[in-house]
Order: sequence, then structure tokens, then C-alpha cells
Amino acid sequence: MSTPAPAPPPPPGGWTPQGSPQVTPGQPAAGAYYPDQAYYAPGWRSPVPTGPPAPRPPRRALRVVAVVVIVALVVALVAGTAFGVRMLLDRRPLGEVDGPVSAHVGQLRPGHCLRALPADGSVGRVWVVPCATEHEAEVVGLLPLPGDRWPGQDEVGRRVQAWCEMDTAQREAGFRSVVWSPSERSWGQGDRTGVCLAVAPQGGAVGSVTDPDAAG
Repeated sequence: MSTPAPAPPPPPGGWTPQGSPQVTPGQPAAGAYYPDQAYYAPGWRSPVPTGPPAPRPPRRALRVVAVVVIVALVVALVAGTAFGVRMLLDRRPLGEVDGPVSAHVGQLRPGHCLRALPADGSVGRVWVVPCATEHEAEVVGLLPLPGDRWPGQDEVGRRVQAWCEMDTAQREAGFRSVVWSPSERSWGQGDRTGVCLAVAPQGGAVGSVTDPDAAG
């Protein structure tokens, strides 16, 4: 038997006889492919996971909340508009009447006759009748009250009472004076008017004390 010949040395260029590149440990081989690696510029670091994201509210719940908010705004707008319209109507002068009609105190003017005098306390609406028919009281004057700051109920009442006086003919006929003054609430809504009324004795007046020829 013959002795095997020794293996030939590797050819120049760093290639093995099998055609594979010679690789030095720790160094990449020439022409080898490696996947791209993330690169972070100086001053930056790899993002750190902070846990799962917070769950979002269901879309259905968000829609329900939006609808509730919209409905509340619409209701508030309608209520505010209705209140404003009502206040305007309550301040519109009543004018002449030819039959019983319900009116707000803010609509009354001198010469309006009231079928009955309301009880003491808060007064809102009254029944106005033609003065030619039997009635208990008549509006004889309106007193504008100056100022914006609420002076207090006693002070407002004192001013109106001091101004509202019956003349000689009215006193001789037995009429007495009754006043209505703004409340703190109505003052806050813009009411600045005191009302002076002539109240007939026994509540059976016919005709007007401010205009004897007026029929209503």
C-alpha cells in the first residue's frame, strides 16, 4: 500500500478548495448577507414597552353620552327661549279691554280696572274688566324705580307707598290706596315699577276714577 499524499495548501485569495470563503473568527465574511439592524442616534435609546394600552370606551357608550349632552343643551335652549318669550309677553301693555281678561301685573296701565283685589302676598296675574262693569280696584299710577341694585323689600315698599296717595275726590268717595312693589325676584328680572291702585269701598265701583267718561 502506498502512503497518501499530503493535502495541498490553500490557494491564494483565501478560498478553500470547496469554494467557501475563509472566515476569520469574529469577522464577517466578505460578501456575506446580514439582516438590517435597528440603529439609534446618539441620545436616543430603544423604546421600552410600558404595558398594554388602556382600553377605549365602547363606541356605543360614547354615542349615548353625546346624545344625552345634545338633548340637555336643546332642552335648556328651548326652556330659556320660552322663559324669555313669556317675560316679553308679560311686559307688553294690555291696552283697552272689552271683556274680562287675565293679565300679568306687568301689563297693567293706569285706567285698568280689576274685578277683585288679590289677597296680600305675591301677585302674578289678575282679572281685568271694563271699568263700566262692577269692579273692586283700579290702577291709578305707575312709579318707575331708579337704580340697578336691589334696595330691599321694605325700602321699595316705602317708596311706592309714599308716592301713592288718593286725591281729595277719591278720598271723599271712600277710595283707599293699595300698592304693589317689585319683589327681589322680579327686580332681578328687570321689574322696576311700583303700582298704585284705588280700591273702592265695599268693592262695588262702576266707572273709572281716572277717566269718568271711560267705559273700559
